[in-house]
Amino acid sequence: MTLSLAVDAGAPGTPLTHLWSACAGAGRAPGGLPADWQEQLRLVRDAAGFRFVRVPGLPHAGMFVRGRDVEGGVVLDFPNLDDFFDRMLHAGVRPFLELDFPQGDFADEACPVVRSDAHTAPLPDLEEWSELIRELAEHCIDRYGLDEVRSWYFEVGSEPSRGPFLQGSHSECLHLYGVAVRALKKADQGLRVGGRTTGDRVSGVREFLAFCHGAGLPVDFVSCHSYATDRATDTHEQHAPATTRDLRMLRRAVIESPYPDAEIHLTGSDPGPSPRNLLQAATLAVKTGLESIGLVHSLAPGVSADTVGEPRAGSTAFHGDFGLVTHQGVPKPAFHAYRMLHLLGDELLAQAEGLVVTRRSATGALAALGYHCPPEAARIRPGARNADDRTERVPATGEPRRLRVELVRLRPRSAVTIETLDGAHGNAFAAWHAMGAPETPTREQTTLLRAAGHATRRVIRSVGPDGRFLFDEDIEPWSVVLLHQGREE
Repeated sequence: MTLSLAVDAGAPGTPLTHLWSACAGAGRAPGGLPADWQEQLRLVRDAAGFRFVRVPGLPHAGMFVRGRDVEGGVVLDFPNLDDFFDRMLHAGVRPFLELDFPQGDFADEACPVVRSDAHTAPLPDLEEWSELIRELAEHCIDRYGLDEVRSWYFEVGSEPSRGPFLQGSHSECLHLYGVAVRALKKADQGLRVGGRTTGDRVSGVREFLAFCHGAGLPVDFVSCHSYATDRATDTHEQHAPATTRDLRMLRRAVIESPYPDAEIHLTGSDPGPSPRNLLQAATLAVKTGLESIGLVHSLAPGVSADTVGEPRAGSTAFHGDFGLVTHQGVPKPAFHAYRMLHLLGDELLAQAEGLVVTRRSATGALAALGYHCPPEAARIRPGARNADDRTERVPATGEPRRLRVELVRLRPRSAVTIETLDGAHGNAFAAWHAMGAPETPTREQTTLLRAAGHATRRVIRSVGPDGRFLFDEDIEPWSVVLLHQGREE
């Protein structure tokens, strides 16, 4: 089957919002202070254009926001959070804050879950926690200004319906949202609030929206997690189209609710399958992004460092956890997926299975993005994080496919750059295996890996004298091809 589109550069288009550039996921706030994380944030922000970064687990004990004096009174201190927010804003991104469960001496018993720092104890008296949230919001308003903080997002809850996170009842989890929202709206009615993040995708969303309506609570946005792998303690296994399927269900649930205009944000996503270092994660990210047009306001891939601010999943350079770059700053193939999506225009001209053509309204420049996700992908089962045998087996799945893109009425003899991401280009994971998969690469090896991670294949061709450009070639399974007018972006 051929992936094919013929597009007139002067044809009318429809507005295209870059949902894939709206928000990225990050680790908990303490992990965002080191210099290497800041460098990686700038790297992915510059490449993929992310406007927000979701930070889970606030208020967080690791930022030393809340303590007690010698007499047992509560003392609030915000310098570490100020430093973190300052750095984010200086890097050109805004916070998408997730307010996690009460922690520390807020909980009836200290039962922290290793990967979340949440507590499995029942909810305690939340009066002090409510005051902390209100004072945090008021402090941010005082420091950054009301208009700035009103542009942020405040999300309540992290996968409340599943272990090993908070194991309270549904009513307790819903009550937690009400407490947090009232505290935020007490600070300012214009703050954007929402939830409830669920780790089992859309189940519970209807119940959540009905509860909020009955309690008179605002819902400015609905958030959800969707994983195409067995990550996040899932006991089930999904297949490649899982995220898009989940988003259709979520969209329908919101439209049919008392909050039909609420934004929808996928604040935890993983197109998978594991491990995330492999090429197919990039291809599936492109597939999910393009198929999610009109369904969601943002997707949130992990920014960097593999760890999301949590214990590392392994000791090797590529250990298969979250992040578009490794903790050494080496771009993974998925880094290019979001970079290429970002290079699309803001007008949609045509879309077919595996292919999209866009235009930039400001310049008229066209960009086309195609990918080859083999039909066999729907049968690929998630694997263990360090299943390195999949490095060869999974990308080899499927046969080459023809990609044909014909563009007419372009500026004659102008340049078109053809960029390809495949197993041999822009795949640092393959380069790492080629050098013997060193557990801890040397400085020289890390330099080579970074170069390999950036080295997609680029070819420049010219539009014909008649204004026609044709790309008609076979592309390998799991490859992604970007065509855009101009020599560089």
